[in-house]
Amino acid sequence: MPAGWTSTGDPRFAVVEPGQKVSGKFTITPGASAKPGDATVHLDATYTGRGDTRRSVSTATNALLPYASMSAAANVVGVTDAATVAAGRFDADGNSFPAELLAAKGYTPGAQVTANGATFTWPTGAPGTSNMVRGATAPIKVSGTGTHLAFLASGASTNATGTVVVRYTDGTESSHSFQVPNWSFQDAGTGGSKLAVSVKGRHTPSGLANTDVDYRVFYNTVELRPGKTAAAVRLPANSTIGFFAATVHDRPRPPARAAARGSATWSGSTPATAGARWSATAATTRARAATATR
Repeated sequence: MPAGWTSTGDPRFAVVEPGQKVSGKFTITPGASAKPGDATVHLDATYTGRGDTRRSVSTATNALLPYASMSAAANVVGVTDAATVAAGRFDADGNSFPAELLAAKGYTPGAQVTANGATFTWPTGAPGTSNMVRGATAPIKVSGTGTHLAFLASGASTNATGTVVVRYTDGTESSHSFQVPNWSFQDAGTGGSKLAVSVKGRHTPSGLANTDVDYRVFYNTVELRPGKTAAAVRLPANSTIGFFAATVHDRPRPPARAAARGSATWSGSTPATAGARWSATAATTRARAATATR
């Protein structure tokens, strides 16, 4: 394991009959200085076969250490105030959302905001500091049981698309196509999105401009697998989507497919604490002890 990481669990099996499969579960705790991302964990198993012959098998798996929250993962300056406009990086031209106008709508650092029935925590980063996520490669911790994982996000192009991967507490994953509209034009319903908040104007590197145009943040969701609990989400690595918040909440699922000759359609998208401990269930090492004896 990486330096400073520890594991608990030491499964031992006195006898493994020919053809029998056994598995062991380990809980891996990252070191205090571990950074979010992927880490390789090597697993070794030894057994004694027929004739007291000692053998070993090895495998490796990735342990995923997530950011504690969307705010912790923030890596882009998406919101600025009048004093920090030059720091804006929402798009390639250095534009950004005006903090003063968002504040008038209740969107202030760390505020609880509601969009389409879902409650989100707006990023805690102050204007002019990292307060938006784009292109993060490490997963981000989420929690809760619900029908959907909802996001507040906006596009810096007319092709703001990507794949969102949800990881569940049982170690399984689901992948989802995701899209939001461009922040200043393009239909608000693009990709199944809904408007969350809009302000008149944007910050350019030289100050407030385009005050006759609406600049928007959108709500959109991906559907979670029924009966599962979300643990983390991996956002698109290469995309023009800027993410501000995520939360698990309930909304109607698509109706069941009609039987016989009927048909049904569904309009919509397809299916916090720093230093969080990420409990990774290590991949099961199975030694087929075809030659094992008592």
